[in-house]
Amino acid sequence: MIGALGLLELQAGPRCRMVLKAFDRLGAPTGAYPFYVEHAEVDPVHGKDWMDKAIEPLATERPEWGPRMVKGAWWRAQINLAFFADLRARLVDEADVA
Repeated sequence: MIGALGLLELQAGPRCRMVLKAFDRLGAPTGAYPFYVEHAEVDPVHGKDWMDKAIEPLATERPEWGPRMVKGAWWRAQINLAFFADLRARLVDEADVA
C-alpha cells in the first residue's frame, strides 16, 4: 500500500496540470479550477516528501520492504492501465483513433 500511495502522489500533480489545460481548452467555468490548481501545485511537493520521508527511510530501515513497495506501485500502475483499457473499449470507436 505504501508504494501504491506513493505512486498516487507522484502522478497527481501532472494529472491535475493536464486537467487544467483541458479546462482552458474547453472554457470550463472558474468554479471548476480551484481543486485542480491546488493539487497541481501541492501534490508534486507531497510526492517528493513521500519519496524522501516515507519510501526511502522505510527502504533503508527495512530493506525487505523495498521490493514490496515497488510491487505496490506496480500494482497501482497495472490497475490504472486496466481501468483505461476498459474505458477505451467502452467509449472509443477504434475507427476514430486510427
